[in-house]
Amino acid sequence: MTGDGTFQIRKGDYRARLITFLDDELQLHPKAVAWVRDNIRYIEIGIVAFVVGLLAWTGWDYYHQSRMVKSANALTAARAIEEPEARMEEMKKVARKFAGTASGTWAALELAHDAFDRGEFGTAAASYQKILDDMDADYPARMPVLYRLALSLENSGKTDAALKRYQELARAKGFAYLGNLAAGRLLEAKKDVAAALEAYKSALAAVPEQGEEHDFLTVKVAELERVASGNGGKTPAAD
Repeated sequence: MTGDGTFQIRKGDYRARLITFLDDELQLHPKAVAWVRDNIRYIEIGIVAFVVGLLAWTGWDYYHQSRMVKSANALTAARAIEEPEARMEEMKKVARKFAGTASGTWAALELAHDAFDRGEFGTAAASYQKILDDMDADYPARMPVLYRLALSLENSGKTDAALKRYQELARAKGFAYLGNLAAGRLLEAKKDVAAALEAYKSALAAVPEQGEEHDFLTVKVAELERVASGNGGKTPAAD
């Protein structure tokens, strides 16, 4: 017998023993035994596919968990570096090597915050935008990052883009006050009193009825209402 012939005999013996076991020992219904006999090749393929899939999933889960642990350790080590420049250099390595992990995201945020603090608002805005693009829609830190992006855009002179971001922030649950307040400020600077008034009113509705925020917005709304009633929603042109 050739190697292939021997294998076929062994496989045939195995199949025959399996059918005998199902029929004589388990005493399955003849139709069930016949179904197994007719489909045994597909059953074997299914079992092999299941085992391969299980091994692949187990391997991926181990790799994922190991990567998470390594990224967390790398971020902790980077944060422990006292010298600012050396710390940021290590953060760059963490962000690059562990992109897609929570630690990689936080390292990227550290770099964006550092750029913002140094007045590099264009760089900060680009970094925040990339972080947002890589974030899931329900990621807990998404809205704070959106706010920092809007601040970076505003400080870099891109007020129209910043306004859109603030308005997007205002629509998010829990950020109506912060987003509308910032949007109102930019709209007021653009001399769009009607839109600024609506933004401030929305911000006012989102704060408690007592407190500094409520008092400030109450006065601001009253002032703009007087302006709007006097000139149809547009402030007079600056002299």
